[in-house]
Amino acid sequence: MTKTRKELLGFDDTWMIIIGIPIISFMVNAILFGHSADGDIGVLFGGCLWISFIYTIIYWFSFREMYYLLLKKFRKPEQTIIRLAFTAVISVIGYSVIDFVVDSFIDPFFPIHEEPDELLAALSSFLFVTLIIGLYEAMHLSNRWKLVSLEKERLIKENVNSQLEGLRSQVNPHFLFNSLNTL
Repeated sequence: MTKTRKELLGFDDTWMIIIGIPIISFMVNAILFGHSADGDIGVLFGGCLWISFIYTIIYWFSFREMYYLLLKKFRKPEQTIIRLAFTAVISVIGYSVIDFVVDSFIDPFFPIHEEPDELLAALSSFLFVTLIIGLYEAMHLSNRWKLVSLEKERLIKENVNSQLEGLRSQVNPHFLFNSLNTL
């Protein structure tokens, strides 16, 4: 049986997407194009914000899907290190490919946008991609930890109950024997 995305991740990421994409878009926009605003906040909310928004959406959903597929393939706890290694390698390759493809599609639609410093753009974008993947991994591990804690509590209760039943089975024959002796 294949698990749904929510079951495999251990959480519903809808609110994380709804809140995260605009925040990260604005932060990337401020980092990359904030120097050109010169006190004019309208520049920050112009075409550059839309470019940041488009990039953020594409990065978010691409790397979210990549993380989901890797989690599907390497879901066992002992495979976490392998999953993280693959995530790191695929993130670098995926970032480069997505950046090249999206950049070639955005230029015709936003030809008059200011080009940010390429190193700063790469570092900030990759930082936020790492942040997104890190959030997904942290949420997944947190939910896995909660499940393990609940299972541990259940096993402790079962152990205490079985010890209680064992003591009851030891006490009952003696109690019966002592009662019969008294009679």
